[in-house]
Amino acid sequence: MGKFYLNGARYLTVSFFIFGGLFVFAHASHATAPTAGLFSSDGTELVNFPDVRPGSSVAIGDIDRDGQPEIVIGSAPGERAAVHEYESDGTLIRSFTMYDANLTTGISVAIGDLNGYGNEIITVPRRGAGPQVLRFKVDGRQLSPGFFAYSERFHGGVNLAIGDVNGDGREDIITGAASGGGAHVRAFDLNGNPLINITPEKTFPNEAFTGGVVVGAVDYDDDGKDEIVVAPESQRVADVKIFKGRSVIKTFRAFGNFGGGVSLSVNTSGDGKRIILGAAAGGGPHTLQYNIQTGAINGLSIFPFSDSWRGGVTVAFWKYDGQVKFFAIPGSPYLSLEQLESFGATAPAGNSSGVNSAWEQKNVTTADGTFSVKLVKVNLKNPKLKIKSITGSSKDCYQVPCATRSLQSYVQQVNAFAGINGSY
Repeated sequence: MGKFYLNGARYLTVSFFIFGGLFVFAHASHATAPTAGLFSSDGTELVNFPDVRPGSSVAIGDIDRDGQPEIVIGSAPGERAAVHEYESDGTLIRSFTMYDANLTTGISVAIGDLNGYGNEIITVPRRGAGPQVLRFKVDGRQLSPGFFAYSERFHGGVNLAIGDVNGDGREDIITGAASGGGAHVRAFDLNGNPLINITPEKTFPNEAFTGGVVVGAVDYDDDGKDEIVVAPESQRVADVKIFKGRSVIKTFRAFGNFGGGVSLSVNTSGDGKRIILGAAAGGGPHTLQYNIQTGAINGLSIFPFSDSWRGGVTVAFWKYDGQVKFFAIPGSPYLSLEQLESFGATAPAGNSSGVNSAWEQKNVTTADGTFSVKLVKVNLKNPKLKIKSITGSSKDCYQVPCATRSLQSYVQQVNAFAGINGSY
């Protein structure tokens, strides 16, 4: 019992309960992970992509100038940092790697024409490494040394989008700090020169929000410049906001009171004023399309995977030909039953005053060795799980890379799956 497969099939469905402000592990059971694929708005799976791992990122665009959009996949956490390019029929065109060979944080990926000479592929590491943005030709040749979207010391991960935010006819790179990094949104030209800086105080004012944001771009007001679309990635109800520069010009709420966050993709067909949202980890894989001007559901409301799947769904608009068609990837809890049982202690009883209460220390064994982990409950009214210390073999995992990268990925996914905050 407790075997864990990254690409192929068996994951864990986990239930969590909160009693009196205490976070309690209840039970875990095996579940079969769904498979990524192209879907139409009537729920039909058009093409199955069995080699795309749960938890991967996706971008869609015409990378070979044949007039048809291809699918570009960024590697999932736990894999070597890589990009995989596919035809829409599932045929692999090519794969290439980037960053250090030991980087296994997963990759966020985007496609855009940044200089007027055709689409490029843009990448940035996800949680666990510095936010270095790189540009590549579609054949994998690196175009520049890249730049850091945030401080090199920030290891919370980055989400990407592409849009022409200054109206110069060339697309720009839009970044959103991912879960663990607040709600900081920035835009850059192809050389990393800053164009827009939307601070967390502007994104979600008066909130100590660390759930991260997903981003998109759309010319909301038809002025020739793309506005930036922002929504929470986790730990919050899905208030979608449209920013013109640093000012909010439109807000609407998606998915009602669901507080787990979303994935986001702009529907670029027609007037391009629709977005596709997928429920994040903790909810069923509900996928909705919204008219961003009215905030109403428009033309798409389906579950591409079984509604019992609770790992979330990442979505990307593919094309419209009478029906909305999109790519969907299951999220991945990345849970090991043995590790989860190691974390299965409840917090000390009797502390209801709001004062921090330390969880007991646990030794957790991973492929990298045995590590000492201490968990802390930091707020009894708004339960949050915080990693107080992760140490092993005299290595301090507040710095990355470190020997416990797999453990960090595990803790991150536990927190995301439970819909609560986690930090290192």
